[in-house]
Amino acid sequence: MKLYNTEHAWQWTSNQRFASSYGRFDASILYDNFFTAGTDKNAVVPNVTPSKPVVNKPDTSAIKQFKNAGNRFTAYKSFRVDRIAYVNGMWQAINYDLAGGKDASWTANGIPLAMLDNVTRGNYRATQVGDTVKFKAGYSYGTIDQYDNASNGAGIVEGVYGNIWYNANSLLTK
Repeated sequence: MKLYNTEHAWQWTSNQRFASSYGRFDASILYDNFFTAGTDKNAVVPNVTPSKPVVNKPDTSAIKQFKNAGNRFTAYKSFRVDRIAYVNGMWQAINYDLAGGKDASWTANGIPLAMLDNVTRGNYRATQVGDTVKFKAGYSYGTIDQYDNASNGAGIVEGVYGNIWYNANSLLTK
């Protein structure tokens, strides 16, 4: 089926669609080996040892529950302040349960005190380690923006404060 003697290929269409694929593809016919010349069909493929396959951890039950709820969360319960520090230009608190452990990162897990109501002493006195706090209105509900199955993390973009990572199991109980 060589339609043109002076051509090496013919393109049927650039809008070919296949049932199992997304997008559009070029559909072409090669008349000769002009585009594939120099390739050896009988070339020996080197013995390559494949690396370990990447295993994607399945969603945890907490992450599944959040996804099934349309990625929505509510966090109305109070929690304890385990650490306080002035980091990244603001006062932040860390709760070990919400952060997923004592090795929490201030940048990833620190919760700005401006997002919290102090249940123990009110908002007009300094928050201290051991105080009980809860999320202020506007921060106590919303949408989870990212998940990390490996760490069981739920990332929430908290307005101007950026993305904060929470332990999905702990967030589920708050």
